[in-house]
Amino acid sequence: MVVFYLGFKGKSINREEIESIKKFLERISVFDIQNRVEINNDLNNKGEAKEYADFYFDELELEELSKIIDYHNLNESKEQQLINKLRLVSIGLYSNDNQYDGVFEYSIEIDGVMSNQILVVYTDINGNINHISWEC
Repeated sequence: MVVFYLGFKGKSINREEIESIKKFLERISVFDIQNRVEINNDLNNKGEAKEYADFYFDELELEELSKIIDYHNLNESKEQQLINKLRLVSIGLYSNDNQYDGVFEYSIEIDGVMSNQILVVYTDINGNINHISWEC
């Protein structure tokens, strides 16, 4: 399940804004793919995604981590395996002076529960990525 938030600044929106929102919604799957590519780039460049993955290796016990990643997999780093487990949990589209910002929140599941640690990809309404942030 993915939760979607839509925030408006004013009491009404015009036809152009409605069309922009509609296009955004139609392209969510494209944005998700592009976001994941950028998250992987961020991991490789030792950015927020790397810090996000490292947090779990510092905080979780080996037994818990073994339920998430395969320590015997020599083809992928353990950090990459963890990042590959990210699930899109929520999407927000928020008005900011007649422009809209997209917010894509990703997390991993631990023992059947989504973690409160999230990796967030901020975009504009066209899906252009502004930055990635690790939040809780």
